[in-house]
Amino acid sequence: MPKDLMVGEDAYHLQTEILGLLPEHPKLIFALKNKYADDHAWDTALEADPSIFAFYKDPEYNDCLKAVLLDGRNIQYVPYRNLTYEICVTSIRSFPRAILLIPREKLDMRMIQQAVDLDPSLIKEYEDELDGFYIEDKIKEIPELILSLNHPDDDCIVIAINANPGLMFKMPKEWWTETVKKEIRETHPDWDSYIPN
Repeated sequence: MPKDLMVGEDAYHLQTEILGLLPEHPKLIFALKNKYADDHAWDTALEADPSIFAFYKDPEYNDCLKAVLLDGRNIQYVPYRNLTYEICVTSIRSFPRAILLIPREKLDMRMIQQAVDLDPSLIKEYEDELDGFYIEDKIKEIPELILSLNHPDDDCIVIAINANPGLMFKMPKEWWTETVKKEIRETHPDWDSYIPN
């Protein structure tokens, strides 16, 4: 009996030492035998290096949620069955560009708008899905975003120029429709010489 107790104490001390090393050396988890690599050890390693989530085999829902909370890029390793609204939104909040890793059929307008709110450069990726009024509001906030769009409407172009006249010189000529020219001339007659023919 004392011999068994000693083995138990040794195992406990070894496990304690390993847990103490994991925050500094999280990849040590891959060298551990299953009896030492318990949930607590994996959690400790994951918190120290979220990229090790890529090596989880068949992670549980809560493991997935924690992984995307620590680093939204982990969404690409979440099993499809666990791609819930909660996990997708958590990954976007953690890393807005994670939205590009989420299957299209799992996205909804709230997720797209949240990602664009957090990283306005994403507007280019979702220009066709976003509501025109939402895009106009974003252009009012950040006029330079107009240059990220592939085919902005006339209203967005006018909003951007009114907010930042310097954008006139950066816009493609094909954006200068007769409607845009007319509205800019009416609002700012002194800018007429800067408007392309």
